[in-house]
Amino acid sequence: IIIIAFFLAVFRTTDWRYRPRISHLIFIAVATVIDTTLLIEIRDWFKYLGISRLNFSSGFPLIENAFHRNFDLTAGLVLVAVSEELIYRKLANEVMSRRKFRPASIYFISSLLFALLHINQGLDQFLSTFLVGAILMLIYRWSGTIYLSIVAHYLNNFWILHNAYHLKDIMRRIG
Repeated sequence: IIIIAFFLAVFRTTDWRYRPRISHLIFIAVATVIDTTLLIEIRDWFKYLGISRLNFSSGFPLIENAFHRNFDLTAGLVLVAVSEELIYRKLANEVMSRRKFRPASIYFISSLLFALLHINQGLDQFLSTFLVGAILMLIYRWSGTIYLSIVAHYLNNFWILHNAYHLKDIMRRIG
C-alpha cells in the first residue's frame, strides 16, 4: 500500500497516456540483454576465482508453490521494479539534479545506493547490480520517463528469476 501510495503521489501530474517510441522499446530490449549478460559474466568470474557463494537465482530461496511463484514473477516483481525505480532513479535523479550534481555523479551515487541495497546477496550481486543501476539510470535519463526504466527493471528481474526456476526444475528432473 505504501509503494502504491508513493507511486500515485509521484505521478499525480504525469500524463498517463505516454506511448514509448520504437527506439525506446529497442533500447529497453538491448539494455535488458546487456543487464543479464553482465550479471552472468560477473557471476562466472566470481565462480572462476572461487569467491562466489551464490547460485544463479540470487541470494533468495526459490519458491516451490506454483501460485506463489507466479505471483512473485508478476505482481511481486512489478512492485519491486516500481518501488526501486521510483527511489533509485526518479527520486535520486531529481534530488541530485536540484543540487546541481554532475551527471557522472548522479549515475555513480544512484548506482552505488542501488547496489548497497543488494550487497547482502554477495559481492557478485553488488557489482552486477551497480552496473545494472547505471544502465537503468541511462534508460531513465535518455528517455525522460520512469516508465521505461521500470519495464527494463522488471524484464531483467523476470529473466533472472524465470531462468533460476527453469534451471531448478531441470536439476530436479535430472537428479
